[in-house]
Amino acid sequence: MRSRYPFGIQAAIPVALLLAVVSLGGLLVPAMYARETPAWVAQAVGQDWFDLLVVVPWLVICGIASRRGSYRWGVLLAGTYAYTVYEALIYAFAIHFNALFLVYCATLGVAAFGLIAQLRVLGQRSVSISRRPARAAAAFLVAVGVAFALLWLAEDIPAVLKGPSPALAETGLLTNPVHVIDLSFVLPAF
Repeated sequence: MRSRYPFGIQAAIPVALLLAVVSLGGLLVPAMYARETPAWVAQAVGQDWFDLLVVVPWLVICGIASRRGSYRWGVLLAGTYAYTVYEALIYAFAIHFNALFLVYCATLGVAAFGLIAQLRVLGQRSVSISRRPARAAAAFLVAVGVAFALLWLAEDIPAVLKGPSPALAETGLLTNPVHVIDLSFVLPAF
């Protein structure tokens, strides 16, 4: 039987459940981050709390509200999927292999396909907006993109020339996955 809701909306609850499993596993099972450096553990635990208390409920709210056909909630759902894809990439590639690895991959996959499906649905509807707010929003996004590009490049260029920075060495990572994702995908989109 075919659902009356597109996959982009249907995926919200499964993504929320997967993200809750990731967060609870990271918070309740010390072995999940046992091989990470103290700096990376602190970041992961903070991320897990944020996901559990903010992102998981927000995914549920966006998913339910999107079922009512609201374009705005659909956009918010797509944005939440984009955030989840970003984060799941980091977990899948930068956390040492552990018992949650397949859950990281499932979260990444379902959120990515949910995002693609949701963008397809949103793209079928035209929206008119005033030029002034659109230009202001565009200017803001460009400014944010440039600021982060400069911030990351200020770390990465010296590291390329002189060797890794102490901040990167402290994380124990080969490369900073945030810089990779931002410089390769996110910032060029701005």
